[in-house]
Amino acid sequence: MLKLERNRIRLTIALFLSLSSAAYAQDVQTDVIATRLSGIVDRHPAIEKQALLASARRNAARNILFGYPDPSIEISRGRGKEDMVALGAEELDASRTRIRMNELRISQPIPFPGKGIVAYNAMNAEVRKEELMLLIERNRLAGEILFTSLEYHAAKKVLEQNRTFLRKMESLQMTTSAKYETGVGSLTDVTRTRVRVNNLRLKVNDSEDQAQKLYQVLQYLLTPLNGERRMFTQPEIDRYLTTVRAHIPGEETALKERSLEIALARATASGKNHEDTLARMQYLPDVELFSALTDQDRRSATFRAISKERVYSAGIMIRVPVWSALTNHWNVGEKSDTYLSAEAGTRDTVSRLTYEAEATRNSLQLLDRGIQLHTEQIIPGAQMAFETALSSYQTAKGDYQSVLEGVELLYEHQIERIMHTLDRDRALIRLGTMYDVLLEKRKQD
Repeated sequence: MLKLERNRIRLTIALFLSLSSAAYAQDVQTDVIATRLSGIVDRHPAIEKQALLASARRNAARNILFGYPDPSIEISRGRGKEDMVALGAEELDASRTRIRMNELRISQPIPFPGKGIVAYNAMNAEVRKEELMLLIERNRLAGEILFTSLEYHAAKKVLEQNRTFLRKMESLQMTTSAKYETGVGSLTDVTRTRVRVNNLRLKVNDSEDQAQKLYQVLQYLLTPLNGERRMFTQPEIDRYLTTVRAHIPGEETALKERSLEIALARATASGKNHEDTLARMQYLPDVELFSALTDQDRRSATFRAISKERVYSAGIMIRVPVWSALTNHWNVGEKSDTYLSAEAGTRDTVSRLTYEAEATRNSLQLLDRGIQLHTEQIIPGAQMAFETALSSYQTAKGDYQSVLEGVELLYEHQIERIMHTLDRDRALIRLGTMYDVLLEKRKQD
């Protein structure tokens, strides 16, 4: 009894370790796929383009933050004369004074305090927008790679189904021809079968064309990673999407916190708010500080120095926005309306994505149920109906119409299951993009 209990404990431990090892291996494989997918995305020219745009905006914001109006230096030189005409003066030339003047003037414009910070905040909002657009583009490209890969594999499955049913119909064509030659069947059955055979041959040709087109699209999307352009297999994508699905939050409120599209709308509204503030600050005066040094040399007509003067001066000039204030209200009105429009756009984005997320979740559940029905009930039932009708026809107990209906029903549901699976994966990728979990590092969760 004790030995049996020990064996049971050992079996339980072994089973636990095997399940843990399998789960660990699946996590490792998923991380490898995530790393490879992120590498392909980050090396793609479309992402490089968006990253450079974000870097350009970042440099523009730094230029505004650390930039300041340059001082101006003015050097002027002048000469003139002064006639001192006095009552009773006998020599006019003796009273004439020649003047030479040199002036150095330095001025520094000073914007009204706060204007520079507001301008920087407005540009920083643009930086945030470009960074979010970079993340959105990464998610979009990753989703496109995954879904195009799934489309390619689905096209290959459809092609295989078309070839399979073409063989079935060619077999039926041989059967109907043999029955017709022996006088048991009808020419109508042979003709109807021949039409369906040719139709399936056309579908095989179209499926090959579709698979080839998708393959070429993947060649563009799969930018070489270390010289490699290997496509993702169906099992790899299935494992990855299973992990993505596990990381999609169940709470509806998480969408407002995680959605990059909502964050982009908020960043846009924030930037427009700063632009509105900056437009209102145009009513405020700017100032300019200046200082000047003036040297003046006064000489008589006989070139005897009379006096030398050095004058220091300093002051402040204020730009009074008189004329600009008369038109700035139009600028304020434009910026204010643009800001309010961005705020309305944010609310619209939140509402649209909330309803879209709910609809996508419901669609995901219904597609799961449809795939399960196809796999467990519809396709097995259609297969059995086809085989029963074929057996009855071969033994002259059933009509050929039942065979045709059976094979067409089976074919239809086989294709429907492939399409439903593709639609399910599309919905899953869309949810992963909406909640920004499509490219997360799994080991850090």
